[in-house]
Amino acid sequence: MSEKIGCQDSFRQAGLFESPERFDFAEQKMNRWGIPLEMEAVIRERDQACVYCGIAFLEADANGGSRKRVATWEHIVNDARIVTLENIALCCNSCNASKGAKDLVVWLASDYCQRKSISRDSVASVVQAHLG
Repeated sequence: MSEKIGCQDSFRQAGLFESPERFDFAEQKMNRWGIPLEMEAVIRERDQACVYCGIAFLEADANGGSRKRVATWEHIVNDARIVTLENIALCCNSCNASKGAKDLVVWLASDYCQRKSISRDSVASVVQAHLG
């Protein structure tokens, strides 16, 4: 598994600021899930489809009322304290509901993943990085 890094290191790697001394995390604006807005923008740009099943996201209104293909926030490693570009991703509501609090490796072996042909090789690279 990759080394866990904090928000500052994650932001620096994404080029969101040049030096941590010039960026005040205490005043960072967050979305309602506690994700810094700059990080949210990077993740939304990176994750244009579900990081697990690859399905393209739809707005809730454009999906006939179904929320299955609506983008949801996901902690790849189920620890809400790890708010990094490496651990926060977007996945479809179906995958998020199926994974729940399960460990990633356990979930990938589930019936849901087998039915959807989701495997270590098919998931997005941000997920693969956690599989070593």
